Amino acid sequence: MRRAGRVVAEVLDLIEAELRPGVSTADLDALAEAHIRASGGTPSFMGYPGLNPHRPFPASVCISIDDEIVHGIPGRRTVRDGQIVSVDAGAILDGWHGDAARTFYVGQPPAEVVMGKGSGIDSVNMWLTDVGMQVSEEDAMKVLQATKAYSLKNKKMLSKAEFRDLARKTLGKMQQAAE
Repeated sequence: MRRAGRVVAEVLDLIEAELRPGVSTADLDALAEAHIRASGGTPSFMGYPGLNPHRPFPASVCISIDDEIVHGIPGRRTVRDGQIVSVDAGAILDGWHGDAARTFYVGQPPAEVVMGKGSGIDSVNMWLTDVGMQVSEEDAMKVLQATKAYSLKNKKMLSKAEFRDLARKTLGKMQQAAE
């Protein structure tokens, strides 16, 4: 399992090194597949049947850009400066599966990203665990309940941007109520 995880970490490092404006998501996928296979592994996602077994997943990694939620399919589209790119990679090696994801900012990120007044979440370079420590379980449940209510009311899933905006509004209302 450790070897499979190491290959996945290496794939994410390689993609991070190549991630720049103008590179296509297909090129990043080809880089990932080549490394996984050169390491003696098999890309976990390629050929995965998903919801429609007649249309298996066609790529080695999932690449989502900006407000795409997850499991974006690599292709001809190219990455632009200022975009947020999430990459999910998986490899099977010696029967063990490794899977990890990272999110990258293309180009120079803004000096500070403020997610909510007084939230304590103010840096694009924070670890997820640091972010989690700033949000109480009760606050997180309120955000998720608001998200579920919105999705049910509007009969659609939220994009990343819509979720972020709804979470900010919900946390803002909670902070106002606390004051």
